[in-house]
Formats: sequence, C-alpha cells, structure tokens
Amino acid sequence: MAQINGVINQDYLRETFGDDPEFIQELLGLYLRDAQERVAALREASQPVQWERLRHEAHQLKGASANVGADGMRHLAQQLEELASHEQNPEQVAGLVQSITSTLAQVAQELG
Repeated sequence: MAQINGVINQDYLRETFGDDPEFIQELLGLYLRDAQERVAALREASQPVQWERLRHEAHQLKGASANVGADGMRHLAQQLEELASHEQNPEQVAGLVQSITSTLAQVAQELG
C-alpha cells in the first residue's frame, strides 16, 4: 500500500475497514476517480456561478471524502456547500474551488 500521510487519515481507514491494504487501495482509487469528476464539475459550476450545482457537487464530495478519511477535502467541500446553500459571496467560490483542486492534486500525488 502506498504511504499516505496528511491528506488521507490512515488511522480512520484501518479502524473503519480493517487492515486490508488491497481493499483500501481499491477504495481510494474509486474515491480519487469520483473526486476528480466532482472537482471538474465544481470548476464548471463556478464560472459562472451555478449555486444549486455547486451545492450538490460539494455535498457529494464532502460525503465521499468523509467516507475515506480525506478530512481536509471534506472540510473544504463543507465550506463550499454552506456557501452555495446561502447563495452568498460568489467572490469566495473561485478560491474555495481552487483550494479543493489543490487538495485533490495532493491526494492524487499521495496515492501515486
């Protein structure tokens, strides 16, 4: 199993799914593919701002990230979901989407 530090909570994965490196790698691979699709959708929905689509994609990303212990990504997605739910501060959307994109790159790098 690839060494995963910081972006993915290894302790959470082992506590939740047991010590099965092959299963965890498969799960993380599925998460990464899904997250890449969600982040692409978030980028599309941010220019121009499509509040409902942003809220939906951020909510889905938040849940998927929580399921695999991607705590930083979950937190960013939650912030974006809340922002989109209130349909306020469109100037903050681009920054959050950029932070989510950067975090996704870190996840991809750590997963090799």
